[in-house]
Amino acid sequence: MSETTLLNRRSFAVLGGMSLLSGCMASPDMLVGAATGGAGKDADFGQLIKSLHAALDKVADQTEKLFLVQASYAEVFGLKKQAASLKGQAIAIKRDGRTGVNFRKGEKETAGLLKDVQKKINGGAKLDAAAKRKLQNGMKDHARAIENAWVGGIMIAKVVIDAQSAKKPTFKDLDSLKYLREILADGPMAIKFLETSKSTYEKYSDAFSAEYAVKVPAKPKVKSLMGSGRGRA
Repeated sequence: MSETTLLNRRSFAVLGGMSLLSGCMASPDMLVGAATGGAGKDADFGQLIKSLHAALDKVADQTEKLFLVQASYAEVFGLKKQAASLKGQAIAIKRDGRTGVNFRKGEKETAGLLKDVQKKINGGAKLDAAAKRKLQNGMKDHARAIENAWVGGIMIAKVVIDAQSAKKPTFKDLDSLKYLREILADGPMAIKFLETSKSTYEKYSDAFSAEYAVKVPAKPKVKSLMGSGRGRA
């Protein structure tokens, strides 16, 4: 496959273990995954922050969907407080876009809901046919949202590594310093949220299919965005 392999936002192909999309031109760095690459000595932090914001816009749209799907799981298991909180986060994103996303809170609630649902399952929660259909529909939307969010995740990881590998700006360049701080704060937290979203989806998939015979889609074949634990918040 050539270096100009096309990436598709909806259908993922796994190349060398890294998820790719067709629809935009991919650089060699993007193709081998976010754990490689870097902008070198002369990074343009103004351009990097624009790239980060564009990537976060892509992730935010799917994050809204991820919160709504998880809220539906919470409702199935009678977890009303958790459902309300997740819906509140989704509303904030719908209203404010990427600035309405709190990835730290979202990551914590995503992991916490899984534990709460697992407790319900372990406690012998019984579901009727309608509840099982709700889980089945949710799993389809869940998988699709993760795959689509990974587009932005790849972009974020590339920006973070470019910023990390670049020559650091001087104290005289206040704008670049501000952009660098934002990249290294927001980028890794967004990636951690996406990684947690993927791992919790996989656990839901196993639990719902095993305990309630829910038909679930294939697990998204996407690889860790930063590799070897780099860039995790």
